[in-house]
Amino acid sequence: MLLGVLLASVQVVPAERTLKKYMEAERIMGKIDDDDVSFVALALSFPNDGIWSEDKHFLKQKKVRVWRTRDLLKIVKEWKEE
Repeated sequence: MLLGVLLASVQVVPAERTLKKYMEAERIMGKIDDDDVSFVALALSFPNDGIWSEDKHFLKQKKVRVWRTRDLLKIVKEWKEE
């Protein structure tokens, strides 16, 4: 059920759109973890609620909201209680 909810919200973003934000993402994440630049560029490319990750490198920046699994589980628990 949860997987279905998540997959219903998945969007494919054209690479051209992500590339427009790559330089900004590189300024944000390049010195923290170069492997994460593409994820931040994607997050900056369209309105969203943040990145879901347990990667602590994302927590060292303040531009993109980072959701940890425990945050999402708390929301799901509250949602189920309603």
